[in-house]
Formats: sequence, structure tokens, C-alpha cells
Amino acid sequence: MSDPRLEAALSIARERYQAIATDDDAAFEATLQAHADACAALEGVVPTAGEADVQAMNELLALETQTLAEIARVTRETSARIGVLRTGGKTAAAYRTAP
Repeated sequence: MSDPRLEAALSIARERYQAIATDDDAAFEATLQAHADACAALEGVVPTAGEADVQAMNELLALETQTLAEIARVTRETSARIGVLRTGGKTAAAYRTAP
């Protein structure tokens, strides 16, 4: 069994990834404070040479990497939507000002 702080961080990381991967913004936002608290708690964890700690840390890093990739995906999609809205707004403005 790995350090309880690592296990708590893993549980939160799993929730965060599931929320962002399924576009559940409310669930993702609900994990923000718990995530910050878990990260702060990990500052004091010095992984022993124990295999359980190493595996837990590897899984945590993988989950955080996947979560960041999903956040990047959501950001790209949102940027694309904003671009469409801008283009649509410019088109509408052109029609309004056309002679």
C-alpha cells in the first residue's frame, strides 16, 4: 500500500480525468480545491523505495498528463467556437452596414 496522501491524490486525479474527459465541467470544477489540497499535501511526501509508492506516483503523473491533454482539447474546441462566433459576428456586421 502506498502513502495515504498519494492514494488520496490518485482518487482525486481519477475524478478530475473522468470529469474532463466526459465534458462534465461542473464535476471538474468541483475537484479544483481538493486537487489543490492534495497537491499541497504531496509536497511532504518523499517516496520511499517502495514499489507501491513508485507505482502510485507513476499513475498520478499519467493521470495528470491525460487531464492536461483533455484541458488542451477543450481549450482548442472553445477557441474554434469563439472563432466561428467572431466570423459570424463580422458577417452579420457586414450585412448591417452594406448599402
